[in-house]
Amino acid sequence: MVEALPVAKDVAGESGLYLMPIEKMIYLEGISAKKVVAVHTLDDVGYMNGTIKYWETALNSTGYNFKYSFRDILVNLDNVQLLDKFRKNVYFENIVTKNSKKCPIASGATFDEFVKVLQSLNPKLNFI
Repeated sequence: MVEALPVAKDVAGESGLYLMPIEKMIYLEGISAKKVVAVHTLDDVGYMNGTIKYWETALNSTGYNFKYSFRDILVNLDNVQLLDKFRKNVYFENIVTKNSKKCPIASGATFDEFVKVLQSLNPKLNFI
């Protein structure tokens, strides 16, 4: 299984590439105007060419668990630590601070489906 992907340090790729471990990716965000995907870890952001749909298919076909949470945001379900059902956000750390990264989850049926899949992967998921 592929364990890391080359990402650019900036949107244009002028600062070069480095390998980002997939297991550290917490979410991917499509930036359609630039035709790139921003790849977030807890403490970094890298950029890859392509569409968010392409990366959803490629990563899930490789054995990872990425799911749309909201518009052009793909969450790595394996890295979700907390779920805020009231604000409809997921967090990637057990203790939420003002600097914690979070992702919104769409409302309605999408929210319920997202939570169901998330709980099936992590029955001990914490809620706030």
